[in-house]
Amino acid sequence: TKLKQLNLSSNKIRRLENLDALVKLEKLWLNLSSNKIRRLENLDALVKLEKLWVNLNQLERLDGLWRLTKLTQLWACRNRIDRIDTALNGCVNLTELNLADNRLSSFKGLLSLMNLDQLALNLSSNKIRRLENLDALVKLEKLWVNLNQLERLDGLWRLTKLTQLWACRNRI
Repeated sequence: TKLKQLNLSSNKIRRLENLDALVKLEKLWLNLSSNKIRRLENLDALVKLEKLWVNLNQLERLDGLWRLTKLTQLWACRNRIDRIDTALNGCVNLTELNLADNRLSSFKGLLSLMNLDQLALNLSSNKIRRLENLDALVKLEKLWVNLNQLERLDGLWRLTKLTQLWACRNRI
């Protein structure tokens, strides 16, 4: 098949099953937004997956992504994600990560992204109080931290590639 983009958004999908047919697809884009998915399971076989949208689901974690080395974009907005841990360690080509409107309170787990060539990171509408360890992401180009609980913008001086910063509606 020549399928490159698969949009299964706005359905009632609860579990990711029967993805075997997608394994051989080149440059796959997969949109699973607006479903009822609780866990990202069975995605590890999709090693050619480049773009993944899982917005508006019921995700609490980003597990099962470590083999997705071709992934360049991950959008997981409006879920229940409260930590990253090592979930993104294998995502060595990620350039765009959108985790807006979740329950994140820190940057822990995002340090695995520090060697990426470029990165746009959206962490708006979370529960982040401090920008601790953010300076390790030296290749960060764009950062959204609107609608958090920030009181200061510390640690940005090392981010020499940062061209855009949105920090509206905090406690600064």
